[in-house]
Amino acid sequence: MEASRSGPQPDGLVRLALLKHDIEECEEAEPQWDAVWNRAVAAKNLVDLDRHDYHQAAVLTMITINRDSNRVLLLMASEVKDADARDLDKAQAGSSEFR
Repeated sequence: MEASRSGPQPDGLVRLALLKHDIEECEEAEPQWDAVWNRAVAAKNLVDLDRHDYHQAAVLTMITINRDSNRVLLLMASEVKDADARDLDKAQAGSSEFR
């Protein structure tokens, strides 16, 4: 590992393995987060009216944060992998989802 200002950085093969692992885990998690979201939205009809604000703030907001965080990690890991492979057009195209 080489050192940088932010701390040790993994070498090429380790970095590639870490990126591959992150991409695979995030891809597997996406449909799971979608299913959790759909169930939570459907459950809103079962929540007492006086608890709707809580359901929105505590349940739906937390699912949104985690679901979107998973998506961002997937996109970022994919972009870094593409950039490391010198496929800069593909890497830059992926970042358009952030804009």
